[in-house]
Amino acid sequence: ASDDGSTMFSEDFENLDQRDIRVGDENHKWYIKQDNDGNSVYCNNVTNGWTHFIFGSANWSDYSISYRMKFSAGKGGTAETHIRKTHGSDYRARIGSYGGVEIQFAGNADIFPDNIATGYVSTKTGEWLDIQLTASGDNIKYLVDGEVVASAIDDRLKKGSGLFAVSANSEVCIDDIVVNKM
Repeated sequence: ASDDGSTMFSEDFENLDQRDIRVGDENHKWYIKQDNDGNSVYCNNVTNGWTHFIFGSANWSDYSISYRMKFSAGKGGTAETHIRKTHGSDYRARIGSYGGVEIQFAGNADIFPDNIATGYVSTKTGEWLDIQLTASGDNIKYLVDGEVVASAIDDRLKKGSGLFAVSANSEVCIDDIVVNKM
């Protein structure tokens, strides 16, 4: 799909007996569980290191990643969404269970990525947040529950895939990932 607004990727973690999951959990650190309402969600195993999964295409350029996520009660931590991810470089939006938000540029596998925007949003463990990260032209925006929390203008990366990651000793559940062309 290439028309503006068209869906390029989606994963709701339902119907897994009929098809394979569409994200790449290379380290086998994620699993599907039933949420309180019976909906299937994707959660990471709590480990002493970061856990992540990848999705998408290295050729994606202008797109948005939308999903629902929640920090598990009592487990806090940090979640990252990477957009335009290439080998060693990406834009990443970080949200902490305490509400701090950062948009960063990581180039050539930098140990310390550049902060290019910051913000704050009210969060509560155990409650769902609607997240969206967009990259259109040089504009990078991070929205929580429909509100822009942080935005930056940066032209260092034009294309790449997506990734979702969770910090050590934390548990996050995610659901309803949708990637749309912008």
